[in-house]
Amino acid sequence: ATAPAQAPTSATRPRFCRVNSVSCATMAMEDGASELSACFRYDEYAGGFPLSRATVLDYFSHSPFYDRASLNERRRQLMYSEGLTAAAAAAATNEMEGIDYQLVPSHQEPELFLIRKERRTPGRQPTVEGLYYVCDGTVYAAPDLLTLCQSRLRKVAFFLKAAVAKLAPHAQFS
Repeated sequence: ATAPAQAPTSATRPRFCRVNSVSCATMAMEDGASELSACFRYDEYAGGFPLSRATVLDYFSHSPFYDRASLNERRRQLMYSEGLTAAAAAAATNEMEGIDYQLVPSHQEPELFLIRKERRTPGRQPTVEGLYYVCDGTVYAAPDLLTLCQSRLRKVAFFLKAAVAKLAPHAQFS
């Protein structure tokens, strides 16, 4: 079992960041930023508890991407309030409905961890609602396929428009 991190103080408050081409800059969480344009980093936690398979979900639970009503939170409450083991808490929430975060195996740990957000419904296969990755201690939301395709198409359209604008003065039609 992993030791929980201490509650953040004003001096150790986690940072919620907007992603740009160079780095993450600190911003207020109330800005309503899209998950895809935001990141999260909690240096004090990572300094005290090195990220590993055993600690990364606890680290992720401090991020604004984490749903406090998730099955993971219910398991944590069962472990701390009722003294259940992790396996017993998992069994107790196995048939419950709700959001569940699962660590996806990665060959690039501890630099990169993948976390899958699933909606669990009893009697059905879980449906994936999102993917997050923790890269060198910073949590990012992974884009879905539609967002990725839209971004690539916008980029192609931008360069095509630039090419047409450059070639247009040289075009002669008879």
